[in-house]
Amino acid sequence: MTTARAIVTRAARLTGILSRGFTLDTADASDGLEALNALCTGWYNRGLVLPARTREQLTLSTSTNAYTVGTAGTLVTAVPLAIEGGFLRDSGGIDWPLTQMDEEQYNRVSVKATPSRPRRYYYEPGASLGHLYFDETPDYAYTFEMVSWKTFTTFATLDTDSSLATQWDNCLTFNLAVDWAPENGRDARPTVLVRAAELLSDLETWNAQFRVPETVIDRALHARPAVWNFDAGTY
Repeated sequence: MTTARAIVTRAARLTGILSRGFTLDTADASDGLEALNALCTGWYNRGLVLPARTREQLTLSTSTNAYTVGTAGTLVTAVPLAIEGGFLRDSGGIDWPLTQMDEEQYNRVSVKATPSRPRRYYYEPGASLGHLYFDETPDYAYTFEMVSWKTFTTFATLDTDSSLATQWDNCLTFNLAVDWAPENGRDARPTVLVRAAELLSDLETWNAQFRVPETVIDRALHARPAVWNFDAGTY
């Protein structure tokens, strides 16, 4: 995790407009922030999400093992792309580990209403609401301390922390250097171009796991079924 200022400064060095040991002046730093946010917005508009790591808490109810996460959910917050992990905490401050399940594993839990301390969870993201399920119904109002990935959009200021993993900070840095170079009358170096493309490809691969595959139906299946003509002996 790093700040917009650090990303812009490093991109300026990669571009060649800033020498090591020097700092950007106010005008260049502001231009860099504008270019960085334009890059983030452009990716977002084409459906490419930058995942920001977030820590949040959800108080569980003893009456249910299913919760919603979103602006109109049980936990009012932005919908997570994924819940990376977490644990349960009781009133005594004791933490209990949780293991993540996939959909198939969750479906195999035959009895989910048993009052007990949950040991596993399954998260299903959605456009407006995410759905969180536990393998058992809590026997106590535990606090679920969760770590999730959420959509990062833009930096409010140069000193805004990105909350991004290091690899995505690098992705922004190298791609900003490529985008920003022409603005400063320069061409990005070949090594920077290659690294920027590699990191962008990694980001596209990470995003692919959240896309719903399109179903393409053969046009022939839309055609009316042929009817046998008994008189002509043909369809």
